[in-house]
Amino acid sequence: MTQADGPVAGKGAKVTFGGNFVDGVNEWSFDPKTDKKEVTAMRTGNNAAWRTWLATLKDATITIKLSFVDLTDTGQKDLWDNLMNGEAAAEIKLYEDSTHYYFCDAFVTDFPVGSKVDDIEGTGTTIKLQVNDDDGIQLNP
Repeated sequence: MTQADGPVAGKGAKVTFGGNFVDGVNEWSFDPKTDKKEVTAMRTGNNAAWRTWLATLKDATITIKLSFVDLTDTGQKDLWDNLMNGEAAAEIKLYEDSTHYYFCDAFVTDFPVGSKVDDIEGTGTTIKLQVNDDDGIQLNP
């Protein structure tokens, strides 16, 4: 059962990037959008009561929340390197459970890290990615 079928417990979720498991993930999400242009025109009966819209291009971003930052973890390091080296998009898989996942190619746009004197070092962060895939985000049922 997938989210498309109804609620799914998140305890089986995971993320892979470039084929490597990303450790420390406690949440993932993606936000697909479609651009639109208004194409409302005057009508012969002067009855344009509703605007008319035309869907144009699609776009999506992905957000991954980490409980902790550990750049010795291969998956987190792959995400970091993707941002720091300006690498091309790599395949990301966002698992709902052991067999159902969304997948696409994406590149990292944000990977903030920091330190505070009154906090625990290495606590979580939020990583953002831009989908860069002609096929968009797909579901592997």
